[in-house]
Amino acid sequence: MKKMTLIGIPLLMALMGRSIAQNSDETAKSVEEWKVNAGLSAIINTGNSSNQTIGGNVLTSYKREKNKIEWTGSGAYGRARDNTTGVTTTNTQNWKAQLRYDRYVLDPLSLFALGHIGADEPAGFDLRYGGAAGLAHEIWKVDPHFFKYEIGFDYTREERTTPPDEDIYSGRGFLQYKRKISTWATFRQDLEALFNVQEGKDIRLNTLTALTTKITEKVAFQAGYSVRFDNIPVPGKKKTDTLTQLGIVVNFL
Repeated sequence: MKKMTLIGIPLLMALMGRSIAQNSDETAKSVEEWKVNAGLSAIINTGNSSNQTIGGNVLTSYKREKNKIEWTGSGAYGRARDNTTGVTTTNTQNWKAQLRYDRYVLDPLSLFALGHIGADEPAGFDLRYGGAAGLAHEIWKVDPHFFKYEIGFDYTREERTTPPDEDIYSGRGFLQYKRKISTWATFRQDLEALFNVQEGKDIRLNTLTALTTKITEKVAFQAGYSVRFDNIPVPGKKKTDTLTQLGIVVNFL
């Protein structure tokens, strides 16, 4: 009996140790969250004129306990050819990348800082870069709804195709609403507003309206419509740019 007890105690401790290790692994997994997805869309026209446009976006996000890092990128390129004259022109050429860090003070409340860089030659920008910081609050997180707002400050440096270049200091506000229409469809609406603190009439608005529907567990179809409005655009350029995009999104994680 004593011999059995001497054998049983180490065995019990080993089983307990294994159980604790498994629970520890499960806890570690539960506080880590990865998201990785990428999308691609293309439009091709032929006839009196030929044009090709390709666009894409990518997102990588990692969250562990109170820290979250997110990298996003998007871009579009298009060209058109007049088959009568044979002249080819670039009508779309823009891209943007952003790296963001959130530190959650409370579960729905975080302090964030981000850096961004991009270009849009048809709109008059050889390069645009800068950063922003502020407070984000996920105010409504009850299925099927998600709503958050952000307030903060933004700095953007614009290196323009036609000088002079500009340094813009702005107050920034951002709203985002998501709704799960069903288990296979999600609606999203974003609105970003930038108010130049040095020039009151300089207001910029960026919106995104998107609908995503699942095709499989990993693949989805996405339709999106975005508007970029600049009340004081680069001289000779229009105030508003729009983009309608239809494509496939692949969720890797």
